[in-house]
Amino acid sequence: MTRKINDTATEEIIEMGITGQFTVGDIATEVGVSTSTVRNVLKGAGIEILRIKAVDRVSEEVRDKLIEAYTQNQPVSYILNTHQISYNTFYEILAIRGVEVRIYEKRSSPAAQRLREDAVLILYAQGEPIWFIQQETGLYQTQIHSILHKHNVPLRSSGRPAKRLVMPPTSRQET
Repeated sequence: MTRKINDTATEEIIEMGITGQFTVGDIATEVGVSTSTVRNVLKGAGIEILRIKAVDRVSEEVRDKLIEAYTQNQPVSYILNTHQISYNTFYEILAIRGVEVRIYEKRSSPAAQRLREDAVLILYAQGEPIWFIQQETGLYQTQIHSILHKHNVPLRSSGRPAKRLVMPPTSRQET
């Protein structure tokens, strides 16, 4: 059920729409109606709907602060929370300004890799299941299998219980 808005609200929507300074959301909030209502009124009045991208709402001063913080290696989450902007807006600003995006490499040192491999080999030799080794080392199953293969460790069965021997029926005692 749609409700009609009064003429005063319609006039206010049209006036704000004509200025071109407000988005549909801004007008809807100001007048106290839905964005669909604002779009319908503006469309009925022949007014082009202004679409402002989020990146265009960020001033040059704030853009400079964002880039300065980013180039000083501040965490991205901290920058976004401080300036109340989204990841998409932030990375679009970086692209517009030609700032090179940080590349995060998560590589451990050869010593750390050896320690992790040793832990996998020891745990597996102790009979621990793969899921337990995953929890202890933080490695994926495929990584664990790769380490075992690299060190020529034969894999155990899949952990299914062994087939039970079928026992012959016992003679029942009649009472």
